[in-house]
Parts: sequence; C-alpha cells; structure tokens
Amino acid sequence: MMIRLLSAVAIGAALLALAPASAADTSSLSAFLRGCNDDQKSCHMVLADAIRSARNAKYGCIPAALSADDAADQLLRWMKVTASANPKYEKEAFSDLLWTGVDEVWPCRK
Repeated sequence: MMIRLLSAVAIGAALLALAPASAADTSSLSAFLRGCNDDQKSCHMVLADAIRSARNAKYGCIPAALSADDAADQLLRWMKVTASANPKYEKEAFSDLLWTGVDEVWPCRK
C-alpha cells in the first residue's frame, strides 16, 4: 500500500510539473475534456507523459507492448465515456480520475 501511495505522489508531482508546459487545464475532468476539443496536442501530451510516469513509477498494469501514445488514446476514450456516463466525475480532481482510469482501463490481475 505504501509503494502505491508513493507512486501516486510521484506521478502527481510529474503531472503538476507538466501542467505549466502545456495549455491543458487539469483542474477537473470536464475542464480537461473541454480543452482537448481546442488543443488536442497538449491534451495528448499530458496523457502520454502521465502514462510514461506511471510506467517509471511501476504504477498500474499498462501493457508493456502498448506505446505511450496508444495508451494515451485509450485513456482519453475512457475519460470521455466516463465523463458523459457518470456526472460524479465531472468535478473530480483530474489527477485522481486519471489514476482511476489507469486502474480501470488496465486492471491488474490478482
């Protein structure tokens, strides 16, 4: 549990470091998805960098054969479906929902 918490903290710090470099608004899922409509490149960059950070921190079970760009596309599709299907996620912190998405898109086998 402690390793997972430390991984999440490290990944969250990496996301915060990325935010000023891109125009993506990571204040909430709804804000992020609105921004993706205007600036797809920044949106994709944030997600691909988050995938790379997750892998570096050994967080989640993202398939090694899946490129960071393809994983970012899958995660973005999950976010769009989640946002439209479940209104409780609209105001949730983006970083929290990002890791929920990683866990749900690529669940670890027990």
